Amino acid sequence: RQCSYERSSRFRSSRSAFGGSDHPPDRPRMRVVFVAALPPERSSVIGRILQLGAAVQAANHSVEVLSLSGNDRPPFARTTERLGVRVRLVGPSLRATSTKTPSVHDTWYRYRAGRNALTQALRNTRADVIILTKPQLQNAPPVLAYARRNGVPLILDADDLEGAASRFPPVVRWYAERLEKASARAAEIVTACSPFLVHYFQEQSPKTRVEFLPTGIDIPTVPPSR
Repeated sequence: RQCSYERSSRFRSSRSAFGGSDHPPDRPRMRVVFVAALPPERSSVIGRILQLGAAVQAANHSVEVLSLSGNDRPPFARTTERLGVRVRLVGPSLRATSTKTPSVHDTWYRYRAGRNALTQALRNTRADVIILTKPQLQNAPPVLAYARRNGVPLILDADDLEGAASRFPPVVRWYAERLEKASARAAEIVTACSPFLVHYFQEQSPKTRVEFLPTGIDIPTVPPSR
């Protein structure tokens, strides 16, 4: 993945951290923070985000996943470990895991509380790379602000289109689509799980490098040309 960040001066100045001969083999190379907005039991987290985190951690990087809880009520904050990866839940996810038809009041509360919790958690987080996973209403704005404020390289990882796939009202879908496009433009690289998504993000942000990274693939086996 080192070649994916050649546009970033911070990465150019940190090449030894990716495996240079002068780097101590027993010390984590870079602090990589994944930021999601889904409970750890959701399929996107189990099947993709944690798999990617475990692969990055296996390359001797320090990995943490920041995300939100699917609990119906507090407490929402807790720290756990999945697939050997540290997962820190800091607030409520937009939709509770067991609630099929949340009220407008609960939805608004969970949206604001979860977004604010991620914003606060990122203020106290140090990262060399930040990965916005599955950009959504709660995680995209805090991550974009963090990357811009701290000059940290941003990766966007997408496994669907939130605006198109959601059942939100039209104005909310419009906002979600704007967040996706803004995230792609701000990213050093976009990784997408399907050829359709690769084509979509290439059209939305022609200057951003977009890579095809299928869900479940063993990262070291991906040919450099892909």
